[in-house]
Amino acid sequence: MTLDRLRVLAFRAASHNLGTRLAAGDVAKAVGAVGIRDAKGSAILSLHARVEGVTGDRLDGALKGGELADVLSTRGTRTIVPVDDVGPFTLGTMPADEESLRARLKPFLPVLDQSGYTAIEAVELAKKVARKALADGPVDIGVLSGALTRALPELSPMCRGRCKVAHIETGLFDLVGESGVWRHEQMDGLRMYVPMKEPGSRKQARAELVRRYLRCYGPSTAADFAAWCGISRGDAARSLESAGTTEVAMGRYLLTEDVERYESPRKATGIRILPPHDPYLMDRDRATLVPDREVQKRVWRATPTDGLILAAGVPVASWRPKKKGKHLVLNVEPFAKMTKPTLSALRDETTAVAEHRGCTSAEVCLVQE
Repeated sequence: MTLDRLRVLAFRAASHNLGTRLAAGDVAKAVGAVGIRDAKGSAILSLHARVEGVTGDRLDGALKGGELADVLSTRGTRTIVPVDDVGPFTLGTMPADEESLRARLKPFLPVLDQSGYTAIEAVELAKKVARKALADGPVDIGVLSGALTRALPELSPMCRGRCKVAHIETGLFDLVGESGVWRHEQMDGLRMYVPMKEPGSRKQARAELVRRYLRCYGPSTAADFAAWCGISRGDAARSLESAGTTEVAMGRYLLTEDVERYESPRKATGIRILPPHDPYLMDRDRATLVPDREVQKRVWRATPTDGLILAAGVPVASWRPKKKGKHLVLNVEPFAKMTKPTLSALRDETTAVAEHRGCTSAEVCLVQE
């Protein structure tokens, strides 16, 4: 089977619910596809692209009401997921063996090796300390990090960042959270760490994670899954091999049950304005999303500032916002000349996005390189 770019894009757009918006009540379904990050308020824009009539109040209510949870997931990133799917997006993303854990903890290896612990032992020790610190309920970062630092000084090097004090290694701290020990919750304006029950079987969690991943990012490779998840390539390859997959092109796999859907994917419609950090942009197969290497550099910077605009499921432009009081300017850099109907639909969609950014008016400004 030959990989056709438009077919791949249509398949992925449908799986991300970017082809046709879900009904207003389907927030958990949209989030559950592969999780949604909330970086600088991006979650509501990601949801707007997927769900009819979603509001910030609806998202906040789902988080406070226990329908959704704010957890650490792939590569230690904060991710919003359905409460019922915490296992796959926490325990399922954890490196499965010593080799994979060491790959994740690479900058920390000199300290780890000097401590005499294996990576597995270090994570298990830190999990035990964290659960004890959380035994009486939610705590803030100072209490949790302090408990880990005092209990594990040999795993608490001098900070390489701004604080310039010794504390538990950030990568190790994040792995404890990613294993499902805690979730985040805003309480009186503070981010608190809330204990969670054990998320279940690691094997089952990883199997379900692979299913979600291939549904949204397939056809995919072991290397791309490893980079997306933050695990070793060997760990990723074993996961794909045991997932009931079919190789549809050299080294590229789909769930066998999805091959028919891939061959005839639903066609996407309309304009979608995707923010930086949108799950669709977390795809490591960037050449399929955006073939132009110079555009790739702009969209996937170390600190992303540009989002993508889809027209009928196909990336047609990058965008960057600029607020002037209550007025939103969407600076758009098209990849090719936009048709009048596309521009008209983009202006309508920009007006809707402006409301989510607290603006009362909006305009589209085409930027030519």
